[in-house]
Amino acid sequence: MIGEASAAARPGDVLFKSGGGLWGKLAANFSHTDKTYGHVGVVARNADGALVVIHAGGDPVSGEGRVKTDALEHFLGASNKAALYRPLLAEAELEGFIAYAQAAAGRAAPFDTAFSLDTEDALYCTELVWRAFFAAAAADAVPDKSERSGKTYVALDDLQGSAMLDEVWLWRKSVSQ
Repeated sequence: MIGEASAAARPGDVLFKSGGGLWGKLAANFSHTDKTYGHVGVVARNADGALVVIHAGGDPVSGEGRVKTDALEHFLGASNKAALYRPLLAEAELEGFIAYAQAAAGRAAPFDTAFSLDTEDALYCTELVWRAFFAAAAADAVPDKSERSGKTYVALDDLQGSAMLDEVWLWRKSVSQ
């Protein structure tokens, strides 16, 4: 699977995966249609040219977390399903999209345990991608956001269904694997 993902991925792609620990289970349950995915990040290249994924992750027990960069292999880990979506952005916008994610990782933006869209000081995984779109293209990639208990948030399936993303690769672990 890692080889397939590496061959299909390009910097700027949005990578969804199943799993993601306790936060991943919570995130999947906040989706409305496809509860398979529990986490998402932005594909980039590190200084050595290797593919990495920039994502906002946290520990629900300690409340600690931040936007960070992990090797593609580490990010996908023990996932049972993964999908790459390509942003429908012009080249300059795509560079801005990646730059936003890299800047959030560079400042180690804290994980947003409040799941609030009111500020960008702290970010959760889908919020990172959503804000990267807005920073790059001045467009709301998810105009119809989810709402629960009077709180608006970007669910994984909200992002997955964005008209600004095109699915380019899908992988599901077979029973024999």
